[in-house]
Amino acid sequence: MSHARRPAVVRRVLAAARRPLTAWRRGLAALQADRPATALFLGSVAFYGLYLRVDVFIVDTFAVANTASALAGGRLAVDPLAFGPSDVRLPGLHAVDGRLYGRNYGHAAAAVPLLWALRALSAAVEIRVLLAGLWSLCVLGAAVQVGRVVGRERVGSLAGSALALALLGANLGGRGLPRESLSLLSLQLTTVLAAALLAVVAYRLLRALHGRRVGVLAGVTTAVAGPVGFWAPIPKRHAVTALLAMVALYGFYRARTGADRRVRHRAIPYAAAALTAWVSAPEGLALLAALGPVDLLTARENRPRTLALLGGAFLLALAPFLLTNAAVSGNPLLPPRMWPDYAAGTLDGGSTPGAAGTAPGGGTTGGRTAPPGALAATIGGAGTALDVFLAQLDRGVRALEPRRLFHVLVRSGRIPGVDYARTGGYTVELALIEAAPVVAGLLAAPVALCGRRLPSRAAFGRVRRDPIRATDLFAAAYVAVLGLLYLPRLPLHSTITVRYLVPVVPFLVYGVCRLEPVHRVAEREGERLAALAVAATVGGVALAAVALAGVDPGTAMQAHAVANLAVAGLFAAWLAAALATDLDARVGAAVLALVLAASVAFLLLSGIEYFGQGRGFALPVARSLERLFPVR
Repeated sequence: MSHARRPAVVRRVLAAARRPLTAWRRGLAALQADRPATALFLGSVAFYGLYLRVDVFIVDTFAVANTASALAGGRLAVDPLAFGPSDVRLPGLHAVDGRLYGRNYGHAAAAVPLLWALRALSAAVEIRVLLAGLWSLCVLGAAVQVGRVVGRERVGSLAGSALALALLGANLGGRGLPRESLSLLSLQLTTVLAAALLAVVAYRLLRALHGRRVGVLAGVTTAVAGPVGFWAPIPKRHAVTALLAMVALYGFYRARTGADRRVRHRAIPYAAAALTAWVSAPEGLALLAALGPVDLLTARENRPRTLALLGGAFLLALAPFLLTNAAVSGNPLLPPRMWPDYAAGTLDGGSTPGAAGTAPGGGTTGGRTAPPGALAATIGGAGTALDVFLAQLDRGVRALEPRRLFHVLVRSGRIPGVDYARTGGYTVELALIEAAPVVAGLLAAPVALCGRRLPSRAAFGRVRRDPIRATDLFAAAYVAVLGLLYLPRLPLHSTITVRYLVPVVPFLVYGVCRLEPVHRVAEREGERLAALAVAATVGGVALAAVALAGVDPGTAMQAHAVANLAVAGLFAAWLAAALATDLDARVGAAVLALVLAASVAFLLLSGIEYFGQGRGFALPVARSLERLFPVR
């Protein structure tokens, strides 16, 4: 039958079936055509892979790894446990109707294709050898793309080939990975890829706003920001939810630009919020709470047909979340964190959906149960989740106190109220600016507002018409909502780099890169900045390795904290001066180079040294580097 004679319904179905493949091909073509994006992606994967440790860093990872293994086998329930201790005394599990369930199902589902691929390949090749080969290819690809970008393709190809071959030879030793660790490895590869894509999305957004050089600076800064880089190889949800939030910001901007002002682009942020809910319901709700009002306020039009299409896209993307919840608890709007927590020895089948469980901010639902009936149960679950979310935001507002904000944002040290017994007595928890000194640049932002008049009605009208200002408003709203959501829980042990705030770090980097002095440095002194950053990184790593020889992890982390605070203060001071005067861009290049070098040194030494002893590195070359450094 010819294409013309096919029924219209059949043609529509075939066209719909081809769309994902077409989109995938277009995405690959766009990535290949955009050489800085390709170099940034491959370089980020290679950087994170260097300190990838195939073991459990935080104990509730066992629950998510077992969730991924269960999903790969076609089950939502995680019993029997496939990974971890046999006594099932694991945090993060939930007990519903006598069965065990995990959490972060969206993250686990994203890891399932990788898990299937690893299981299939492990029958033919040792996984550690496969990882070494793929990592070397990333190194080669990044070197080739960087050479093309800077106009030295031959040098990049030759140097990349030599380096990739040398690293491949260095990585061909070591013991193989046990098969039961593949579920964990698949989760880790998911977070590594998510963090690398996060840097690419940051690059694409800032390139669209301010040009390619500013985009590259934003992408590199996002990739090496302490909270992003530290948690990239650790299979927690943070890199995944950060990526979805950044995709929402990019889609928000694209929906408001001239050529791309389409409903499908406006639907991207809503789809991202829905998918975030499948990973972490509180963060999905926070993204939606920030998006909805700003989108409606700044949209060109809000016709009923447009709103209906947006609602349909949101519900379609929300379907996996709703189906997962309904299959487990019978209530599609009752997320995993509100299912009953599992306590070892209490799995007797007496648990009921809606019993007291973990609330979004770490509290409990107070034992509230859903009313009988499917519709009533759904309404009750929605009301419970919304009540808990609003209550947590209210607690966040009441938690806005100077002492708490100081320890969360500025300085850690030995914080009163933090249980350091659970970190071995070490003060390894860093404040946000200590972990990511680049965000201190926003402290100078008020200088740019000096002398401006207070916002008027006309000014708000300009925000609605200006895509960039509207995007700024959305970014600020998301930072505020997510910050209030988690502020009552902070400071806390085991956050290390305030991991609950990882999704807002790319938004803060976006804010820094929006400042005009940063544009001047990127556009006028890009080559100087790159050279200084590399030199400062080598010198910083060498200096830290010598100065911190023989110290414990807590002392080493606090040394980085103090050094990063000094760099952050210098960066904020330079930005304030550059915003007020026409300061030489070469000074800014030197200061920005110090910021990037401090971040990279912290990530390399924390990943390979401070938390590397006794760890199962994916690449043997990392073990060699750990032995080379004299730290500890």
